[in-house]
Amino acid sequence: MMPRFERRIGLWLHSESPAHFTEVKNYWWLLPLAWIVSPSRVFPRRGIPLIGRREVTVKLRCGDAFRLRINEVFTIFEVYAIHCYDFPELSMESIDNIVDVGSNVGVATLWLMRQYPHARLTALEPAADSYRRMMENVSRSGLADRVNGINAGVGASNGDGFLVQGVSSTVSHVDRHIGTSGIAVNVIDLPNLLSLVGGSIDLMKIDCEGAEYEFLGGASLDDLKCIRALIGEFHPASVEKLQAFFDHLEAAGFRVRRSTNFKFDDDTIGVFGAWRD
Repeated sequence: MMPRFERRIGLWLHSESPAHFTEVKNYWWLLPLAWIVSPSRVFPRRGIPLIGRREVTVKLRCGDAFRLRINEVFTIFEVYAIHCYDFPELSMESIDNIVDVGSNVGVATLWLMRQYPHARLTALEPAADSYRRMMENVSRSGLADRVNGINAGVGASNGDGFLVQGVSSTVSHVDRHIGTSGIAVNVIDLPNLLSLVGGSIDLMKIDCEGAEYEFLGGASLDDLKCIRALIGEFHPASVEKLQAFFDHLEAAGFRVRRSTNFKFDDDTIGVFGAWRD
């Protein structure tokens, strides 16, 4: 499978949105450095993990600032420069309750807070280290009073899971299979999440490395109807699994638009939006 780094580069190259990299003040040295230290099919193929794990401060012209590792900075370019979560159909006037599933170190979390300045947000992240750093970035930006964090992953049912580490925190994922080698983490399902956030969600952003298929695809239609809009990434899956996932959302009353941003052999990644008229 192609490293997610290359899939993200492909997303940028195939995106119809302009690459406004200058939104990141120190992009001129940070982007080339992140390219070099991340695994890819070009030299050095394995990247430079020792440098990739070094932390830097990334400052944006909008005023936000993030403390994160060099091999995590591509998320900032995705969200703030490429605007991967900017779906015009989701520009609703009243957004009060947002849920960020797979918040990682808080990049999309802060972007959503800027887009919807009167909303409150619940951020879910299963990795303890990423969760801690996400909450620090939220506090650093002065938004701690509007963001509630939950250190958990998502799945089809409540229980335990195992965090499988990737080459960076952005590609770590939760596996529910007994015997999986990984760090034990808490997993919650959609009914439990709904009860934690008051019974309904105006907007859910989701990027959970494939767990979307069981978390949303396995949820009941009644529970899905408690969500007004969705935006997120879909990850490599069979054509049949992808179609079943989007059919299930449409059965719950969503209109769905998806964009396949990169395809390499059978490895497809993209973004989708789902909303109600």
